Parts: sequence; structure tokens; C-alpha cells
Amino acid sequence: MAYADEVLLDNPKGYWKFDETVTGNGSTVVDYSGNGRNMVLASNGPYLYYPMNKKLLSDKCRYLDGNVQYAYRTYDGFFDFTSAVTMELWGYLPINIGGYGFCKVQSSGYQIEIWKNKLRLTVHINGSYLAKETTFVANENFRHYVVSYTGRYFKLFIDGQNILTYDNVNTYSISTASTSLMFGANPNGSGSGIDAGWHPQGFFSNAAIYNYAVSDERILAHYNSTIRHVAVKINDFITADTFLTVAVDLTGNLVGVNTVGSGEQLLTVETDLPVMVMIFPLEGSAWMPNTVYVQDDLVFPTNPMLNPYYYKRLVAGTSDVTEPVWSSNLVDTIDDGATTGAWQVVSKLSKPSCAGPLIPFAV
Repeated sequence: MAYADEVLLDNPKGYWKFDETVTGNGSTVVDYSGNGRNMVLASNGPYLYYPMNKKLLSDKCRYLDGNVQYAYRTYDGFFDFTSAVTMELWGYLPINIGGYGFCKVQSSGYQIEIWKNKLRLTVHINGSYLAKETTFVANENFRHYVVSYTGRYFKLFIDGQNILTYDNVNTYSISTASTSLMFGANPNGSGSGIDAGWHPQGFFSNAAIYNYAVSDERILAHYNSTIRHVAVKINDFITADTFLTVAVDLTGNLVGVNTVGSGEQLLTVETDLPVMVMIFPLEGSAWMPNTVYVQDDLVFPTNPMLNPYYYKRLVAGTSDVTEPVWSSNLVDTIDDGATTGAWQVVSKLSKPSCAGPLIPFAV
């Protein structure tokens, strides 16, 4: 099932894909929930084809800078949720962008804030507010962010996984106020005005708001709908313990990178199209002079064209300034400087291999 279909199964109050090609000031950001809550794009906002490495999610995404490029809907009591809320979006924050990443705000209501390495949910109550946040390892990928509040419990999710659950013990209703709904900025009133002191920015796609706490299972289902797998067998005769796999579709687009072991493997890809998979052994390194080696280290000669073999270290020690005379005889041991019997051949040097075309399938 497609991502949009999974979202709509859960009856969002608003669902904006941000996939419009019209980018002019005042253009419409369509609400796909069926509730007719379109938003307005402030200023000229560029779009990109495809969120990065998320071709199954949408065919475009929008850059919002929190200053002149943002989306808003003037105050609408339809979004005055008091008992519970879930906010969901896909976002990408380039490492060189500072400050906030994305922000959905209903001032004196609820908001989601995303930095490069932190996710926060804030709800306003009785003239004050409650906020819970968690940190995560930053990376330059489009990611799935979800936060929910039940009146008591806070939950935060990244890429379908619950990374924080907090029991507030007491139950509090969410406060409401006549302020606008915004993405990529914080409102200052009921119209298009923004708080100029805050500048959330980044690439943005597929935002949804619900008036209840979406279950963990459904959030994972949303995320999984953007993932496909292909099955591939890594040849057992290759000595490497791990392999880098790189998948490209038949038009040459990179659609998946995985690190896996040997044998039968499921690889994650971001396409429904057939793919070719290049498989690179991740084992050993080129022999180096004056280097401390420990037992079981794996190397290959500096000229693998002449000696296409892996060699395992038998005795710890420091390598010589001159490369050893390598042998391909399985029973020979090879001296290295002051260390006698330092190395022994273990197998032929593994070359990259290719599998495919392979047909992706759903999780």
C-alpha cells in the first residue's frame, strides 16, 4: 500500500504532501485529507524532485526557510484539539543549516520542533506548557518524524520506531487560541504574520495532523510503506565477514545502500522498479610498512594484480619497511621483518560481484 493510502486510513484532520509545482507567493498547498483545509505558501518556495532517497514517498518536496518561505492557514477552529494530538512529517536537514529544522505550531496549542539531532513536542496548558524532547544521531537523509500527546503520555518516533515515551502522570487539556496554523515558521497572530525571531528551515514533505494519538503499530506501517526489499545471496566462498551493497535502478538512480553479512540477505531499496546490486567485500586492507598488526588481521598485497590473495596475521608484531615475499601456497608461512611466520594465505582476493535485475517487494 502506498504511503498516502496508509496515512488516509488513519483519518488525519489535515494532510499536505507539499508536492505542488506552482511555487509563487499565495499559491495553494493542497490538503489531501478530504477535509478541504488547504494552506497558503508565503513567498516563492522552490521544490525538489523527490525527497532524497525516498522515491516511494512523493515526487517532490518543499524547502521552507522559516522567514520568507513558509506555509500557513489563517485561524481555523477545526484544528483546536484539546484532548490529544499527533503530528507527522518527513524532513531533511542539511548539516550546514543551523537552528530549528521544522516547526508546526498552533500557538497556545501544540508544536513539533526538529533540529539536526533533536526532536521535541510541546503542548500548551493553562497559560504554561509541557515539553519533551530526545536527541538522535544526525544524518543527511530524509527521515520520518512523529510526535503524539494523549493528555497524559508523550511519545516521539523516528523512522517508525518509538524513541521516547513519557508518562506525565497528571492529565492536562491542550489550551487553544485564535492563532494560525503554520509549517516552517511560528505564527504571530491569526493570519500570515510570523515570529521573526525564530527561523526553522529545511526540506519538508508529507505533513499530517490527527486529533488523537496514532498507535505505534500504525506509525510503523506508515514508515514501512516507503520501504521495499530485494533478496540476494552473497556467495559463501568469499572470505569477507561483511559486504557493502549498492543498488541502482535500471535508469541509473541510486536507490539503496546496505551493509550485510554473507548468505541470503534482504536489502532495503527505495523503488518499485527492478534493480541491479553491486556487492563489495568489506574485509582486510592493503599491507603497510611499519604498522602494528595483531593476530587475525587480514591484508592483501600492495599489488593485488600480481598476488590476488588475502593473508591472515598469525603472530602479532610490526611490519617491515619492505613488503614480504608473498606465497600462494596454503601451507607456507610468510616472514615480515623481525616476525617469523607472520602471515599465511587464506583465500583468493574477493572481487566485486553483481546481482540482478531484482524485483523489489513490500515489507
